[in-house]
Amino acid sequence: MEIRTQERLEHCRRIDDRYSLAVSRHGKKAEANFDRKQHEVDRLLGLENFRAQGPHNAVATFGLGYAGFGNGWTDAKPRILYPKERKRPRRHLREICFSRNTLRHIARVDEVLVPMRLDIDYDKYKLRDVLTWNLFDDTMSIEIFAEHLCEDYGLPLNGFVSEIAKSLKGQLAEHHPHKFPEEVQSGLAATADPERMNYTEARDDDLRVCIKLDITVGALNLVDQIEWDLNNSANDPESYAASFCVELGLSCEFSTAIAHAIREQCQLYTKSLFLAGHTFDGKGVHDSDLRQALMPMIYSSSRPKHHMDQFAPTISDLVPEQLEKIERDREREGRRNRRQTRGKRGVILPDLHDLPKTYRSPHAGERTFDEQIIY
Repeated sequence: MEIRTQERLEHCRRIDDRYSLAVSRHGKKAEANFDRKQHEVDRLLGLENFRAQGPHNAVATFGLGYAGFGNGWTDAKPRILYPKERKRPRRHLREICFSRNTLRHIARVDEVLVPMRLDIDYDKYKLRDVLTWNLFDDTMSIEIFAEHLCEDYGLPLNGFVSEIAKSLKGQLAEHHPHKFPEEVQSGLAATADPERMNYTEARDDDLRVCIKLDITVGALNLVDQIEWDLNNSANDPESYAASFCVELGLSCEFSTAIAHAIREQCQLYTKSLFLAGHTFDGKGVHDSDLRQALMPMIYSSSRPKHHMDQFAPTISDLVPEQLEKIERDREREGRRNRRQTRGKRGVILPDLHDLPKTYRSPHAGERTFDEQIIY
């Protein structure tokens, strides 16, 4: 009996010893955890004090930082960087910078956009592009524009800049602005009596022409034709091209190319009328060839059914073989036009039956369709 009692006491004592050891270990662990949390709280409070003091103690908060790869030191005094102190990606080019006085001057200058075409072969490079230039804008030289254009396309500056500048200056010199009938009639108002003018003399005939669009950007080709009134000063090619591209989901490259094609073909008709002696006073065109090139008078507001297919846009995705064929046809057409121009003398009227087509050299990573508009 006594032996069993002693064994039970010994067993209870061992249990108490193990429990005391476990409580001691748990107390030490809790004490260590408390010390660690207290140290973390003290560190966070210190960081909060550093942040409250401003950026002078940034090193204590964020470390030294990384020097190189465009990163500066963390422990630096912040300062305001003005536009003239920014990092320029193209240091070898002359910077395009306009002052406030220059911008005010640009806002006051009349806008007469001249359609211009670049078709340059130099060395192993070929540049095909179209653009519009304000005839009265003298804030930027053509040479600076040519340098930045070569940089955008990755073309060598030597040779290309002079060729681009020569081509643009020649097209600016050949431009003839269109005179709207109201401008001409306002000049004749002082010498003419409107009450004595008959209907034939006072009427404002529209000069509707057929604008043919054949535009290739990258591997995408757009073909369409529209009617355009030369004598309507409210017509805006840029607004029409923007709405056209939104409806078809085309990129902005097509928008600028369409506006250029409209202005370019309108300039061909205007130049032909000017060379033929047209007075731009709202009266009819006397030259028989030009009258055939103009659209006939409208007798109905609806278009005939057999013309609907001709006045509907067509978009085609060209394969490399078709692109090569287009390039060969373009080169052949250019040689033929040069031969015809070389053999003629005197006043040469533009060929209104062979309107120019547009081929644009695409930029790297360019999108021909606007993915945000395609459904």
